[in-house]
Amino acid sequence: MSLGLAHKIQLVSLGVQGGVVQMGTKGFGSRRVPMLSVGGTAQLLPSLRFGGSVYNITQSRLHEETGEYLPTLMRAGLLWQPLELLRLVVQTDKDVDYPASFRTGLEYQLRSFLYLRTGLSTQPLSLHGGLGFWPGRFRMDYALQHHAHLGVQHQLSVGLKLQTE
Repeated sequence: MSLGLAHKIQLVSLGVQGGVVQMGTKGFGSRRVPMLSVGGTAQLLPSLRFGGSVYNITQSRLHEETGEYLPTLMRAGLLWQPLELLRLVVQTDKDVDYPASFRTGLEYQLRSFLYLRTGLSTQPLSLHGGLGFWPGRFRMDYALQHHAHLGVQHQLSVGLKLQTE
């Protein structure tokens, strides 16, 4: 469970999210820990946006005796939109305990309500594809991922936009 707040000041958007993360292991019970994350974006040029975030900036511990922490993840990326219908994204993710991973993606708007997406990421290598269907206030996104260790995974999200811009 979490709660986030965001604020936009001209070309910069900043946000903070706080919450409680619950982790459970069969035979060992469960534990709840507080967590805080921050992030933001900045419009550098009309077609170029930078974003960054830190997940679990508080480095919350899951267990005092073992010293096990929730992961602390730092992310930074660029979004370049050279054409109205085309978006290119590059991102790097760094968990404080593991090597950095890199991601890149492409989104093409086929119609005013239909988006085609593809991408790849490293550490471990995975390939991605998907479709976005956004007619009016309704949102539906489907993604397919081929992960080097986990095989094929499917994801589906459905949403409803409550406010119009």
